[in-house]
Amino acid sequence: MKSQLLFCKITGLFALLFFCSPQLMAQGGPLDPAFDTDGLIITDFTTDITGKSVAIQADGKIVVAGATSLWGIGDILVVRYNSDGSIDNSFDGDGFLSTPIAGGNSVAFGILVQSDAKILVAGNFNNGFDQDFVLVRYLSDGTLDNSFDGDGILVTDFGGMFNDGHSFALQVDGKIIVTGISSNAIGNNFTMVRYNSDGSLDNSFDGDGVVILDPSPYLFNTRISILPDAKLLVSGTADPDSGFRLLKFNSDGSVDTGFDFDGMVTTMLAFGNDNSYSHTVQSDGKIVVAGVSIPGFTFDVVVIRYNSDGSLDNTFDSDGVFTTDIAGSNQYVTTVKIQVDGKIVVTGTTEIPGTTNFALVRLLGDGTPDPSFDADGIVTTTFGVFNEMAWINGMAIQTDDKIVVVGDIFYSCCVDSTVCTHSEFTEHNSIAMARYLVTPFSGLVGGIYATPYPVDIAGFSDELATEMPIVFPNPCTSGILQTSIPLDNATLTFFGLSGEEVAVMKKISGTTVSLERSGLPEGVYFLRIQTDEIDRTEKIILHY
Repeated sequence: MKSQLLFCKITGLFALLFFCSPQLMAQGGPLDPAFDTDGLIITDFTTDITGKSVAIQADGKIVVAGATSLWGIGDILVVRYNSDGSIDNSFDGDGFLSTPIAGGNSVAFGILVQSDAKILVAGNFNNGFDQDFVLVRYLSDGTLDNSFDGDGILVTDFGGMFNDGHSFALQVDGKIIVTGISSNAIGNNFTMVRYNSDGSLDNSFDGDGVVILDPSPYLFNTRISILPDAKLLVSGTADPDSGFRLLKFNSDGSVDTGFDFDGMVTTMLAFGNDNSYSHTVQSDGKIVVAGVSIPGFTFDVVVIRYNSDGSLDNTFDSDGVFTTDIAGSNQYVTTVKIQVDGKIVVTGTTEIPGTTNFALVRLLGDGTPDPSFDADGIVTTTFGVFNEMAWINGMAIQTDDKIVVVGDIFYSCCVDSTVCTHSEFTEHNSIAMARYLVTPFSGLVGGIYATPYPVDIAGFSDELATEMPIVFPNPCTSGILQTSIPLDNATLTFFGLSGEEVAVMKKISGTTVSLERSGLPEGVYFLRIQTDEIDRTEKIILHY
């Protein structure tokens, strides 16, 4: 990983940025070495910046939206990267684009790429007196799209002092829907707005383009998705009673009373302490919601799956609800998405006293942790910089199922030295990115190619099991490995994490392998299995 050096264009001036050279360390994750050589990127500037959302273009380029200030006192920021993680200098000349909005400050919360390659950014604008929704649309080269509200920038004021946008979605006809809250004399209300593709309000949506539920089933953290039948699904945290809440609307903005009779479903796990942060919809119509529950003094990651009618799906972890506690005192969830292969990916942050790190959870379709994802379905990643505090804000999944996450990293870094002392280091907030492979073990390892694989045959078809020498249990605690198919005169070569060969076992036949004669201590290894017909590598954990 390297910090990106950019010449940043801010209000027409160019500022040379200093380069920080942190010593980087990735732990426990299937990081993609094709992404900036180690799967990690810090984009560093002389001022604090934040990365809130990420999207993938059709050509594989990656666009990130955020702001030129950590606390929203700045401008909307868009950075575009090539697929290998390098800055794309064809985007606004240097890959970096800051868009000031006259009269106030703004920060993006989401970014989407349209089918015509235009880039749409949603956020919030604050002029010091009130806050409003904002949309900005760019052409593919980073210039503002003047066909969108005349100048490419649209601010929507609902009349109250506090209007806070949370999420947005793009319909197939180009119409744009934004959800959030708006305030009036009584309080805050759930608000949903639909715009035509030119930025004008769509009057076919509830008569004036705006749906405000008042009195409201008030929602924090609202997220929206557009269903194949053009109906709208919204998730959020219920208030004041807490809980995971779903709302469903018809395409015209009216409540869909066919969804649990009143268009609303609320699920409570720990009274007063459940928070929904994201949802996605599977191809079969089932709804996956991710968030956290706080049963006591710590946070647990929660994933809930509903049937399309709003009832809990009992085929998912037996009761429709999966919970896990990642190592650390607290966990925070930001996004959930479905991979092309149907696996469920949840991103967030784990908090350990003194530091916070990127965290990902991947589940199989039945709600059990995916053992091919770092053995236990959980990956945490640290950038290894001084005084590191890193958290994920957004995720996108590429067409090849690689996982791209973006967030913030707050850390200390020396201006003139790679060795920090208390007298010379500076502290700042930068954009942090990571890209993960489909499995932790895809790619070149010790000069060999490691292909995707499951490490436990449970839940996989017999046909799949007969095609792959699946090794289990993993982790191995007994010193005995099993293979799902018999080996015939196989050679087993063990590699360390840096690719060095550490042990070789030859003439192995059958389905049972004793590691006694390998002499390997506890640790993490890559195991290459070779026969006349098989050449495959799997990652194993030995823990005697």
